[in-house]
Amino acid sequence: MYIDDIKQLTQNVIKIMAAKVFPHLPGPSLDAHLGGRKHRHLVELRAARKAQGLRSVFVSGFPRNVDSTQLSEYFQAFGPVASVVMDKDKGVFAIVEMGDVGAREAVLSQPQHSLGGHRLRVRPREQKEFQRPASKSPKGAAPDSHQLATALAEAPDVGAQMVKLVGLRELSQAEQQLRSLVVALIQEVFTEFFPGCVVHPFGSSINSFDVHGCDLDLFLDLGDLQEPQPAPKAPESPSLDSALASPLDPQALAGTPASPSDSQPPASPPNSEALDFEIPSSSLAPRTPDSALASETLASPQSLPPASPLQEDRGEGDLGKVLELVEALKGEKTEQGAMLELVGSILRGCVPGVYRVQTVPSARRPVVKFCHRPSGLHGDISLSNRLALHNSRFLSLCSELDERVRPLVYTVRCWAQGRGLSGSGPLLNNYALTLLVIYFLQTRNPPVLPTVTQLTQKAGEGEQVEVDGWDCSFPRDASRLEPSTNKEPLSEFGD
Repeated sequence: MYIDDIKQLTQNVIKIMAAKVFPHLPGPSLDAHLGGRKHRHLVELRAARKAQGLRSVFVSGFPRNVDSTQLSEYFQAFGPVASVVMDKDKGVFAIVEMGDVGAREAVLSQPQHSLGGHRLRVRPREQKEFQRPASKSPKGAAPDSHQLATALAEAPDVGAQMVKLVGLRELSQAEQQLRSLVVALIQEVFTEFFPGCVVHPFGSSINSFDVHGCDLDLFLDLGDLQEPQPAPKAPESPSLDSALASPLDPQALAGTPASPSDSQPPASPPNSEALDFEIPSSSLAPRTPDSALASETLASPQSLPPASPLQEDRGEGDLGKVLELVEALKGEKTEQGAMLELVGSILRGCVPGVYRVQTVPSARRPVVKFCHRPSGLHGDISLSNRLALHNSRFLSLCSELDERVRPLVYTVRCWAQGRGLSGSGPLLNNYALTLLVIYFLQTRNPPVLPTVTQLTQKAGEGEQVEVDGWDCSFPRDASRLEPSTNKEPLSEFGD
C-alpha cells in the first residue's frame, strides 16, 4: 500500500466515523431522545443541582464537636438556611445551602466568620458537572453498545462525543493501581531469583490507549542474563498480598507502589520487526472484545502450539521444580527455551494468585502466559521484547504531545471494530489503526505531531538508544517540544 493510499484511507475513516460511530447527531432519533422522559428527568436533575450550587457555600475550620444544628443557627443570621451537609468521614467541612442566592451573597460578603472561637473558612461551593449515577454493569467492564450510544447521545457535538468515548473505555484509576500492584508483586518475586532484573509493563497498560479488560503485557529484563540464584526463600510481601486479596478495595489501592522505572528513554521506531505486515492464516481468539488493544504488532500472533497442561493451582511440587531448575541452570549460559520454562515455574510456584501458566516457546515472540486470580487479569511475560517497550513509549509520547491524539485513536478503533475491520486473522489490529492515525496527524497542514525523524533529532544526551539495529532515540519529556500550531477541532479532521 502506497503512502498516498494510506493517507486517503485515513482521511476517509475520519470523514465517515461521525455517521457510523456517532449516529446520535441532530436528526429524528436525537429529537425523540431529547423529548423522552429519561432525558427530561436528567435535564431537571442537572438544573436542580446547578441551582443548589449557586445557593451553597463550602465551610471548614470549625471544631470537630460542632454539629449541623450549630452551623445552621450561625448562618441563619444571613438569611434562611435550606440544609447543612456535614463531612461524614472526618467532620472537617460542611456544605451549607442557603434558602436563596441573596442569602449566599450575604454570607460571602462578610469579611470574616467565627464560631466557638474558631475562624471559619467560607468560600463558594465548587460547581462540578453533574453525572448520572453509574450503570449497573460489572465494575471495570466496558459499556455495551446500548450504554455507549446512550452516553454519547448526551454530548453536544462530535468532538465532545470523541472525548467522552475515551472516558468510557479507558482504565479507571483503580484499575491502573491494581495493575501496578500485580507488577510490583511479580517484580518482588523475580528479584529473589534474578537480582537486578526489571519487570517492565508495555502495550496497552502504558501506551495511553488502554481499555477495560486489556491484557497485562510484561517484559522481564534480565540485563546480561545473570545466572539464577540458588534456593531463595518464598517471598514475604504482606502489604502486596493483602492488597491483592481484595483488588478493588480503595484502602488496599491507596498505597499502590509504583512499577519499576526503566533507565531507557521513551521511544519507538515505526519501522521495526513490530511492523511486519505478514498476516497469519489463523490467530489466537481474543479473551475480551477489546483485548486486542494490548497487542503491539501489526500482524496478529500465530496460533499457539500445544502447551503444557494448564495448572490451576500451585502445590509443593511446583516450588520443588523451581529449585531443581535453578540448581540445574546454575553456572550455565541459559538458552531462551530453558529460561522460559524457569520463568513459568517461578510464576506457578512462587507468585501468589497466579494460575493457568503456559509456556509458549514457539510463538513469534516466545512468551509465558498466565492468569492472576485475585485481580482477574490475563498476562504475558516475554524475555526479548525491548523494541515493543519502546513502541509503547513512543505512542505514549505522541498522546502527551497533543490532547487530540487519544480521542481520535479511540474513535477510529471503535469505528473499525463496529464495521468489522479490526480483529484477528486477516484484519487490521489496533496497533495498525493507531499508526494510521499518527501518520494522519503527522501529515496535516500544519502538522499536529512531529515526524519520527524530527523526534530523533531532538533526542538529548542520554536519550540515544538503539535496539536490534533500530534507532529508538526520542525525547523523554514531551514538554521540551514545541506545541503544534494546528488548532483544528476534532470534528473537522475529516474535512
